[in-house]
Amino acid sequence: MLSVEGYPISLDTPLLLEASKVNLMPYYPTVSLSAEEVFADYVYNVDPGTGMAESSDILIVKDDAGGFYVPTFGVNIFDGMLPGKGYSVFLSSLEDITFTYPSGDDARMPSADSYMASTASLMYADEIVQTGISHPIILTDLDGLVDQGDELVAYANGQVVGATRIADLNAPVVI
Repeated sequence: MLSVEGYPISLDTPLLLEASKVNLMPYYPTVSLSAEEVFADYVYNVDPGTGMAESSDILIVKDDAGGFYVPTFGVNIFDGMLPGKGYSVFLSSLEDITFTYPSGDDARMPSADSYMASTASLMYADEIVQTGISHPIILTDLDGLVDQGDELVAYANGQVVGATRIADLNAPVVI
């Protein structure tokens, strides 16, 4: 447990996110916000039907619990970004960006629960080795004898390290 005293950091305090590096970014707001809201100024032309962005300065945002946000594929597996937590951010752009948090105190947390429930592995859930290190695998196209409800499994050295159930054949599949 770490206790820190001092003045709160202003939301308009800029953070330099560097290109071609994993940036560790503190979450300054005092309320939970969706990743889409936090990074809205850095994601462009989002299709309302698919949630996929035409382009984005952000490639991926990850937390330490296996949650992540990938705007160009419309993938967000966060229950919301949380005060006091830190996130890993990797840019898709080749230029550094000066990041500032959005202003406002409205807590608008999306629910990743329904997505997680519809894609949770039923057959392999007890076999997944929890390593504490997550590496998202996003499949954008499936070909062959694949149906909704089928499960995909990822192995490393013969151990199940990830599994997912296909919820929608027309959406990216995330392991």
